[in-house]
Amino acid sequence: MTHDFRDAQGNIHVTPEQAEAYYEDRKRLKKKAKNITLNALLVVLGLVIVVTGVYTAITFADIQKSKKEALALAELTTFDVNDGAFNKNFDGVTFPAGILEEYKAAYAANDHLVGWIKVPETTIDFPVVQCENNSAYLTYDFYRNYNERGSIYLDCRNDIAGDDTSLILYGHNFYDGTMFSPLENYEELDFYKKAPVIEFDTILQKKKWKVFSVFITTATAGEDNGYLFNYIYPYLQGENYSAFLSELKKRSLINTTVDANTSDQLLILSTCTKMLDISSSRRADGRCVIVARAVRPGESEKVDVAAATVNENAKLPQIWYTKNKLENPFANDDRWEPIATR
Repeated sequence: MTHDFRDAQGNIHVTPEQAEAYYEDRKRLKKKAKNITLNALLVVLGLVIVVTGVYTAITFADIQKSKKEALALAELTTFDVNDGAFNKNFDGVTFPAGILEEYKAAYAANDHLVGWIKVPETTIDFPVVQCENNSAYLTYDFYRNYNERGSIYLDCRNDIAGDDTSLILYGHNFYDGTMFSPLENYEELDFYKKAPVIEFDTILQKKKWKVFSVFITTATAGEDNGYLFNYIYPYLQGENYSAFLSELKKRSLINTTVDANTSDQLLILSTCTKMLDISSSRRADGRCVIVARAVRPGESEKVDVAAATVNENAKLPQIWYTKNKLENPFANDDRWEPIATR
């Protein structure tokens, strides 16, 4: 309703009744506008809930699909080699010399197969692949189909038949129990005590590995005073290797009872971690790294986990000390670098 309180001469005359009617109309208009705004907000909120619900459902379905695929992959090594049907799909497949019988089925499915990784108390039971670069399997599954969770893969510089001092495996951490996500469990002493030994076979040799160090680092030098700890180097020798082992001990979150020396071969498992994140919106380039050394010939596979303790002064990247408002006691440490001998 439109109100005009002017008379023919342009003077304003307002009766009490007119004033009351005017203010009632204003109240009705404000209420109507408020209801329109509220309804619009409810529509937007409803859309957000629907979109979030759909995204959650898709993510959950994707996680379940990934876990089912992982279980199916594990079946590639669970068969009876004496079964006459075992070789029925191997026609035309050329196997590398010395391949273990139990890995022939998986190799026939993908000749990039170089090994198999199993971590007790986790869902990690995966084939390990390798190709000419370290990016191909970041977003492709074992069957070479696109999958954002990728595959577990061996560093392209490694040679499973050679004398590399470190075999380096990479895998994504989507923080959902898939791929290498469970490796973060090793950040806790209780979990380490349940799983101190890892199984990693190459397709040529069965092997077990004792966890030696669990550490956190960053893949961005700017997050550690311009220093990048290059733990992903496949071949070290002499004093440089010895210094590397000492650095791994200093950085370890856990004081394990496992020793290591320059005669040992290491297995390095690398994935992402949130430990260094400043907040949910300020992500760091953190890495959780598990280092194990091969069980030596004639050595018991048992580990004295009862004697393991938390390392209260583990060496961490500068970003961790900054985040926690602490002084970095290692800020002036010598910076270990690999010395290339190949």
